[in-house]
Amino acid sequence: LLGGIFMDVKKLPVKRLEAIIAVLLLITSLVLIVPAQNLYAAPVKATKTIVDMAGRTVTVNKTVTKVFGTGANATVYLYTLAPDKLIGTNYEFNSAEKAFIPKKYQNLPVFGNFSGSKTSTNLEALIKAGPDVLVMAASPIVQNDQEDADKLQKQTGIPVFIIDGSLEKIPNAYLKLGELLGEGARAKKLYSYSFHAINGVKYRAIPKGKQLTIFFGNGEKSLDTAPRGSSHGEAFDLVKAINAAALKNSAPGRIEV
Repeated sequence: LLGGIFMDVKKLPVKRLEAIIAVLLLITSLVLIVPAQNLYAAPVKATKTIVDMAGRTVTVNKTVTKVFGTGANATVYLYTLAPDKLIGTNYEFNSAEKAFIPKKYQNLPVFGNFSGSKTSTNLEALIKAGPDVLVMAASPIVQNDQEDADKLQKQTGIPVFIIDGSLEKIPNAYLKLGELLGEGARAKKLYSYSFHAINGVKYRAIPKGKQLTIFFGNGEKSLDTAPRGSSHGEAFDLVKAINAAALKNSAPGRIEV
């Protein structure tokens, strides 16, 4: 067809010839442009699916390089497991804390705190930083935690992974995070260390009749305390010490007396 057109090109009217040339140019541009678009298109990242400790199915990038903890508890896990993947902290470290933290991690961006009673996360800055996944620690995990995680995931478009931050669940939490972050070898070491440390204390608990009554004071006036059964008082419960702040209904965190 094209051969016939070009053989008789001198016999074609000028307007018809212009129309044919325009069509040929359009076809040529499409042939050249479409491969170029495919060439420069952003590569699709491979993903993996993991069930978190709340039983939620979470899909994340197969290779996780950037992560953020939504609260200080989660950040401690991430810092001890994969500090170079941590993109920020929940608050500025004080001088006492900096004494134990290498300089390269002391001035990480502060994105605030999402978990707990005071939510101060700068979501806009967090989204801009582009973490692959957000980690939330709950002690223990309740329905509200799952709802908060789903809400945060919807707000940011970033997967949220829940771990159980309860004292005796620390070893398993490290294994789950190792799977999530691709840090299996380091996670197994932390699992072994924490498992033996916790159980070593648990099975050396204070014998009945020799238990001491303790008061755990926090705050400027030491009037904030962790009642029996709370996440902040787990260490005392583990050794079966008598917590002076005993409440009929266990509290999730600290209370003021």
